[in-house]
Amino acid sequence: LYAKLEEDHGLARRAIKIYERATEAVEPEERFTMFNIYIQRIADLHGVTHTRAAYEQAIERLPEKHARQMCLRFADLERKLGEVDRARAVYAYAAQMCDPRTEPEFWKIWKEFELAHGNEDTLREMLRIKRSVQATYNTKVSFMASHLAATKEQNENPMQAVESAITAEETSTNKRPLIVFKSAGVVSQVGTDGDSSGRVTSRTPSRNPEAIDIDLPMEDEDEGIEGVETVQDEEKILEDDEDGSKPRLRIEKQPVPSAVFGSLKDDNDD
Repeated sequence: LYAKLEEDHGLARRAIKIYERATEAVEPEERFTMFNIYIQRIADLHGVTHTRAAYEQAIERLPEKHARQMCLRFADLERKLGEVDRARAVYAYAAQMCDPRTEPEFWKIWKEFELAHGNEDTLREMLRIKRSVQATYNTKVSFMASHLAATKEQNENPMQAVESAITAEETSTNKRPLIVFKSAGVVSQVGTDGDSSGRVTSRTPSRNPEAIDIDLPMEDEDEGIEGVETVQDEEKILEDDEDGSKPRLRIEKQPVPSAVFGSLKDDNDD
């Protein structure tokens, strides 16, 4: 309304400034419509030759879908004005946004333009640009396809990602050394060499070769016990004889096994 007021009662130049500000203030989905109004009001107030700056702004700020339409309109305007080179430059700029497989109409229009206003060299240049753009889009499509496939696989298997994380955590836990205490006082470590099977390795205590074995044979032990009992009986008989209560008996001396005394007794002492 403000722009209309300026058109009717003010200056046309101020009205064009208001339309230009409106192209920046509107929502992105309404910007294409606003640019159409802006270009149309410039053409009505100042002439079509002054719309070039508006077309350039629209091509730079609009998304590719709408920018392609603006490029075609801009190139057609230049063709009508007799600016063939300008129109060809606009087509070359718009070509980078037009995949030959999805936008065949654009390449058809450009080819017709070259057949009508160009020559063999310009037509070959157009075909070269077409092959280059197609190769670029093939690379982009291959990359996007692989990326989408990886994303889809990841979304379809969320549990697989969780299981992979759990497996990695268990693997890192198995690599930690586990200390196991044995009843014989032996400490063994499991998992220090990356053994993920979880087996517990054990070692038997080693025997000290310098230890002294003081265990006695069973037969020598029995003989020692009998010898001690014989000596005790003889001492009891002597005590009874001194009191005179019993007749005197002949004392028999029995040898005491040397194993009883160990290293304290000399072999020559009886």
